[in-house]
Amino acid sequence: MSISRHGKIWWLDIRVKGKRIRRSLKTENRNEALARYAPLRERLLEKHLGEKEDEIWIKGKGDKLRTIPLNETTQEIIARQPRPPVVINDAVR
Repeated sequence: MSISRHGKIWWLDIRVKGKRIRRSLKTENRNEALARYAPLRERLLEKHLGEKEDEIWIKGKGDKLRTIPLNETTQEIIARQPRPPVVINDAVR
């Protein structure tokens, strides 16, 4: 698990369950890259290991994704949301 530089941009480079994951840290500054490394690494580990199921991703202001805790209130709000029709073999169900 590390950061490395490709050209002028710093990248995260980790392995999870034998799979190599590389993501751009989108900065040329090493100190900024180190600051961005830990949170991104944690999100990727949670995503690929599936350890954290008590949060969901939602779109916030400006279509930015963010997480919110998945509790009873959140589950009730999700249950009240209209669901789009499911199309299977050209038949709407």
